[in-house]
Amino acid sequence: GLIIMAKNRKLKKKRNNPKIILSLLIIVVLVIVGYLIFNRFIVPVW
Repeated sequence: GLIIMAKNRKLKKKRNNPKIILSLLIIVVLVIVGYLIFNRFIVPVW
């Protein structure tokens, strides 16, 4: 049982790295999209 748990933990650690990269990419995309929307809607008001 302990060996299986250890293996599962190692697999989870490997799986977490792509998730972190994906989450960072999503944040970057959201920031860029938010910036573009900000420029389109706020700047014309000025």
